[in-house]
Amino acid sequence: MKIKFLYLLLLLLLIISCREEFFMDDVKSEQLIVVDGFVTNDAPPYIIKLSLSSLTSEPKNIPFSNCEVIINDDKGTIEKLTEISQGVYSSSKTGVQGTVGNKYQLSIKTPKGKQYRSDPQEMKESIEIDTVSAELAYLQGVDFPYSLPGYQFYISTKATTTQENYFFWDMSETYEYDVDNELKFIETRFGEIIYSNPRYDTLKTCWKTNKVNYFFTGKTTNLEVPLITNKPLHFVSTETKKLTKRYSLLVNQFVIDKNAYNYWKNIESQISNDNFLSTTQPFNSVGNIKNVNNPEEKIWGYFTVASISNKRIFINRPIAPFYYPTCVVITDARSISEYKRTHRDPYFYVEVSVGEYGITAERCLDCRNYGGKPSKPSFWINK
Repeated sequence: MKIKFLYLLLLLLLIISCREEFFMDDVKSEQLIVVDGFVTNDAPPYIIKLSLSSLTSEPKNIPFSNCEVIINDDKGTIEKLTEISQGVYSSSKTGVQGTVGNKYQLSIKTPKGKQYRSDPQEMKESIEIDTVSAELAYLQGVDFPYSLPGYQFYISTKATTTQENYFFWDMSETYEYDVDNELKFIETRFGEIIYSNPRYDTLKTCWKTNKVNYFFTGKTTNLEVPLITNKPLHFVSTETKKLTKRYSLLVNQFVIDKNAYNYWKNIESQISNDNFLSTTQPFNSVGNIKNVNNPEEKIWGYFTVASISNKRIFINRPIAPFYYPTCVVITDARSISEYKRTHRDPYFYVEVSVGEYGITAERCLDCRNYGGKPSKPSFWINK
């Protein structure tokens, strides 16, 4: 359920920061601008996404095209971004550069001439990640009466000399997986047996990369020592193929200012409430983008300026039960005969136990049908 709410909130209900509340009914008759963009001290290009809000009953992404989007810093650099796809605006590799200590501002001009601008945002000093770790855990609840196993991820930061630090973490995952069963032989309609087919040998293993559908925030203001220790991140269960072979997590740590923290913390809090849309007073709070001529206009989203560090870890398959659905394999003679009668050849046989074979669908022998690619990423490290 949380993934559903994250999608809905990020596309439609980008909330927070100044806590200016308004009811969802207030926006049913108009489309509001949604702004999503980061400038970091990573090398450019930087991406700004513009869209229009849609009804909560019909969530969808509505790109906002043909706008003039400009990023400038306090050192005199001004860059007009290029729209590389509908509603997606990119800086160049040689334009604005994210630098710690500099301030950055976003300006937007719509096709109808409306002008929007963010407050200048200072890029804070980067703080390194100390460790990213994973621990085998068991999730319990009404939806998981069997105590669902998986890996719980944690992050720790290095200590800093400043007491007041604010963090935003997002993640991407890459995992290696195999098809459910390995092809043993192929049978033609005429009973010919083919034991070798190199094509399927190359499609047994794939790697898939996803953006993790959660983000997290943290701060050191109330801590004796200004560092984050073993903060829980997301949980990856054994309900999918993600942990069946080898899993890698890349964590991006952003150091942000207090206003940006308040913004993202509020969204994080809303996402953690599975009953968000059924609360008695759902609201959205505007971000740091204002209409130059009409400051009262509601704008959703936030222009975030942050320094970044990252760390990647790899983990192997846990010793735990898995609960993901697998491809159907027909093993009894009567069902095999019926399958052959109703399906064209060839027929694909896999081994389900020692000396026992069954027929499965051809798509089950191609790992690409689970969304991945049969080419190992350049960063991948084997066991």
